[in-house]
Amino acid sequence: MAWVATDKQLDHVGIVVRDPGIADRIALALGCEPDPPKILDDRGIRVIKLRLGSVTLEFISPERPGSEVEKFLQKKGPGLHHICLKTGNIDRDIRGFEKVGIRAIPGSRRAGAEGKDVVFFHPKDTGGILIELEAEDGGSDENK
Repeated sequence: MAWVATDKQLDHVGIVVRDPGIADRIALALGCEPDPPKILDDRGIRVIKLRLGSVTLEFISPERPGSEVEKFLQKKGPGLHHICLKTGNIDRDIRGFEKVGIRAIPGSRRAGAEGKDVVFFHPKDTGGILIELEAEDGGSDENK
């Protein structure tokens, strides 16, 4: 039987959109309500979360020209941006990724939209998908 990583779970799927109103339309179609928008001024983005059971859809749109998301839209268009895995120990898991040759994007470790410690891993090392790790509360070596 395979070993199961019980301290990790899929937390959310990040979707880049030009029109943040798509979150409201999808919520209406599903009979639920999105969280209020969060504006991350330092990154020039708007984040709207739609919580569906244990997984969240995170709709990300640009708030200003030149933002990272605006650049993503220009290069790739709207669609899947990243998947986020919640972890009980982000420091251990960063070392695990790096041990197998999966590089963290330099400068990507910071507080995420929920204020928790996050880091992103390079899509060139992960089969083309941007992977985000998000620490649970107290989910780092310094808190263990």
